[in-house]
Amino acid sequence: MDQEVVQNPITPETCFVPKTHEGRGRRTAVAPGATAARYLHYGRITLAAGDAPISFNSDDHEVGLICLNGKATVKTEGQTFDLDRYDAVYVPRDSEIEVNAPEGCDLAEV
Repeated sequence: MDQEVVQNPITPETCFVPKTHEGRGRRTAVAPGATAARYLHYGRITLAAGDAPISFNSDDHEVGLICLNGKATVKTEGQTFDLDRYDAVYVPRDSEIEVNAPEGCDLAEV
């Protein structure tokens, strides 16, 4: 069953989301209802050297992880993927995901 999402009008304030690179951990920058996006979810996973791995479930979203900086190891569905700068991995819905980056990383999560 489709959930109804309040759609924001397309304006500079609902389309431009600055400073998505700031912060650490996993965070969301764009989501339906919070911006003019109707379906897109966008966030960042930023780990510094020595940070603990981050684990989460993709729930009802398909996820693309794109390595913007550093290196990361992504474990999901019994497989391991080593990401270097500009590498990407697709993860299907309802998947457990673990991101580990002993030397630090910055991933875009779409």
